[in-house]
Amino acid sequence: MVKSNKFDYTGRTSSGPRLGKSIASDLEKRADKKQREANKQSSSAPRLSLRLPASAKRTPNKDRLKIKDRERDDFESNAKDSTLHKLDLKVPSKSLTDEGFALLADGLQNALTTCRDLALVDLNLTNNDLTTRSLARLAPLIQASCYTLQTLDLSHNNFQVSTDAQAEEWQLFLQSFRNCMTLRRLDLGDNPDLGSRAFEILARVYSREPAVDPEPAAGNQSFITLPDSCSVLSNGSLDTHIRN
Repeated sequence: MVKSNKFDYTGRTSSGPRLGKSIASDLEKRADKKQREANKQSSSAPRLSLRLPASAKRTPNKDRLKIKDRERDDFESNAKDSTLHKLDLKVPSKSLTDEGFALLADGLQNALTTCRDLALVDLNLTNNDLTTRSLARLAPLIQASCYTLQTLDLSHNNFQVSTDAQAEEWQLFLQSFRNCMTLRRLDLGDNPDLGSRAFEILARVYSREPAVDPEPAAGNQSFITLPDSCSVLSNGSLDTHIRN
């Protein structure tokens, strides 16, 4: 049985800032619920007891401590994975605009702050009339999800980088990916008005990052899809491959 995604708003009839506010409320309610469950589980959880195997009792004391530490780390890692609640947020073609996304972003940030076990994994914001204002608002959410975010779809929006303010917002957005460890896909396709200045900033930002060895896209490799109109970097659609 396929588990339904409670944060897929593709079929919702509402749109615009009203939908953004509704999504924010849904996210905050989910965070409150999961945090109450976590608190309840924590108060009733049995005390961790690690027992060494018989063979380990014949090892020196310092080696026994290493074994205990390793088992404790494995236990905590498995417990963390089992309690992580992944968010797959899909809001395509809902005319959110910058106003609606700001409301959504506030709710998402509150949710991630309220419940540390919530993890933003996928975010689809294609075709929502967003500008670089929304990219700047998205930056802290990307930073907060640097160990969990895997896909980010920002295609078919209204991103334009021509003024100094827009350039600052664009650069802030690009720099927010600095510590992302799990990103597989960033889609910026079909933003024809992005402009050459955007790609000059992109080149400058990423030229300052540590070098990576290029690899062909395969399996779970990461890549960025840029607009087809990017004549500065290529004659057609460009996939820039980066390694996790």
